Amino acid sequence: MSKRGDFVTILQTTVLFLRPKLETGLDIISEAMKLPEEAIPSDLRKAAMEMWEHFVNRKAPPEWLALHREQAQEQERANKDLVTIAVNPVDDADAWWMHAEACSDSMPKQCIDLVCGRGVRSIAVPRHIAEHFRDWAAGIPGWEYRPFVFSDAKGSPIFE
Repeated sequence: MSKRGDFVTILQTTVLFLRPKLETGLDIISEAMKLPEEAIPSDLRKAAMEMWEHFVNRKAPPEWLALHREQAQEQERANKDLVTIAVNPVDDADAWWMHAEACSDSMPKQCIDLVCGRGVRSIAVPRHIAEHFRDWAAGIPGWEYRPFVFSDAKGSPIFE
């Protein structure tokens, strides 16, 4: 069984034995099932009791749970700011492609596979990387033929 499985089992046993309100018990178990393995401390019984105290007795969340929630929120904010850079399927930018690989030493490293012909048709990168890539790519002859399409997390075009 996995660490998370053992952790959830301890919480399920506690919920069945101590019988909190149904909603509270389900909240505890649901939250535990969402936790990644690396967020769960090694002392499973102590962690389960800390989580129990947080949900049932309304104590502050344990440090490990607060840290996990903070990291999850940061990741969610970062994902909202991701830009997808995709090869334009209707591009006529042969001149751009011929010059681009020769200039690849100055492009953002996250975009190398997209430009250097490794079969990658799209990538998702943070907005600041996408802006840097756009600025880099715009300096190469043939950019006016738009070899790439930039879109936000909802799929709407940006940088038009």
